[in-house]
Amino acid sequence: MRRRFRRRRYARHRNPTRMRAIERAANDLVRRFRSQCPACAHPGFDVTDRVPGLPCEGCGEPTHVICSEAFTCQACDYRQERRATSPMTAEAGRCGMSSTLSPQEPHGGSS
Repeated sequence: MRRRFRRRRYARHRNPTRMRAIERAANDLVRRFRSQCPACAHPGFDVTDRVPGLPCEGCGEPTHVICSEAFTCQACDYRQERRATSPMTAEAGRCGMSSTLSPQEPHGGSS
């Protein structure tokens, strides 16, 4: 008995997951093309680096939460950092120090 693969191959191009991925990629490409460098007006001024270090709300130590994003122009290498998040501090649960504290010790260390 022979299996028919023709129908399966034909249907791949209509896969909804694949179509969403293509749509996201196209939207990303349009967004990048529309973002112009403030220095030279060349298109493609986009995020090239994410800088961690948002301070913990409990102890003030830097966390792994993204603090700012670095935008770089592909043509003139102009670089600009912009704050990535609206809160000024990260939740205490995201702090690396909170995992080293004993359950009885309050967050922020002993005084």
